[in-house]
Amino acid sequence: MNNKVTRALPCPFCGSLAIRYSLKVANSGYTDRYYHAQCYCTNCNTYGPRIKSKIVDSTYTIRAVQNDEELRLSAEKAWNTRVK
Repeated sequence: MNNKVTRALPCPFCGSLAIRYSLKVANSGYTDRYYHAQCYCTNCNTYGPRIKSKIVDSTYTIRAVQNDEELRLSAEKAWNTRVK
């Protein structure tokens, strides 16, 4: 997976353009599974707002989520709403 973000604004803290995309799956309780995506700066390790969504279909695996362009764009949009 290419986690480089191309349309992101510079980091509001250090000004770096080295912004990456992170995707993780987490369990909440016994049966609930969530995935969350966010952008982060590789220079100062600042994370942007987290986009969280519940996985309702057990066949919707992490590999399918990684290829979800809408999720990536949502994370980039959330990063770009940050102000200095």
